Amino acid sequence: MRRRRTSEEDLHNVGDGLPHRGYKRTANLAELGHLVDRLQEAVPWLDLGEHEPLCRASDHVTDAVVSALAARAAALGLVAVPTGEQTGAATTEGWIALPTTPLDRLVATSP
Repeated sequence: MRRRRTSEEDLHNVGDGLPHRGYKRTANLAELGHLVDRLQEAVPWLDLGEHEPLCRASDHVTDAVVSALAARAAALGLVAVPTGEQTGAATTEGWIALPTTPLDRLVATSP
C-alpha cells in the first residue's frame, strides 16, 4: 500500500495551527517559548501552573503536554481514525490519533 505523505497544510491544521517545527533542542528555546505561548492561547483552560517553566525549558515536557491533549481528544472520539484501506497498516505500524477539533473543545466535551 502506498502511503500518503502528510502535507504542510495538514500539519498546520492539526492542533489549531500550533508551531510544529524548529522548537526541538536547547538551541531553539525561543521557538519553544513561542509554541508554549500559542498552546496557551489555543487552550486557555489549560493551566500549566508551576510546570510552565519546565515546558519552556524542555521540548520533551511540552511534547508530553501535547500528547496528553491528543489522548484527551482520542478518549472523546475527536481524532482522525484509519480508513478501511489504512486499517491493515495502522494495525501493524501504529496510528497517530490527531485531533479533528479545535483544542479548546476538549474541555467542553465529556466522554
